[in-house]
Amino acid sequence: MGTPTLALLSGLLAGCGGGNGTSAPPAAPAGTLHVAGTYTIARSYVSNTCDPEIPGATATVTGTVTHAPGGSQFTLANSDGGNFNARIEADGTFTSGVQSRIGVNGESYDLLFEGRFAVQGFRATVAVDLFRAGGACRSVLDWEATKQGAPNVIP
Repeated sequence: MGTPTLALLSGLLAGCGGGNGTSAPPAAPAGTLHVAGTYTIARSYVSNTCDPEIPGATATVTGTVTHAPGGSQFTLANSDGGNFNARIEADGTFTSGVQSRIGVNGESYDLLFEGRFAVQGFRATVAVDLFRAGGACRSVLDWEATKQGAPNVIP
């Protein structure tokens, strides 16, 4: 029986038997990778050739990670509007691969977001190659994130 069929069957069985109709989602099996939640992220430059610097690059922000237990993908939405999608491995390492984007000001850039989740947060490097009218530049940032609430599960 495949996972979708099992999930549907579990949902149907949970609906039987009276009760008030509300139930918590099932907990992930023990030892299953799970990193969803809210993080406080402190960002600092490792190196920078962009002048002017990227606005807000070194601010401390709140980030919300969406990740299904055991899933191989996650998303991170930062309070300053940054959004990141990445592949995550069972050991907590992750990478977005190089992604080409267009900024709100119309400048194009390439972004690489990679790092590793731990029980209490994650550490990441964000490399940005910005293609400005006056020439290309590169910023590399270190992100240190602290998890709020329940710790991550890293098998």
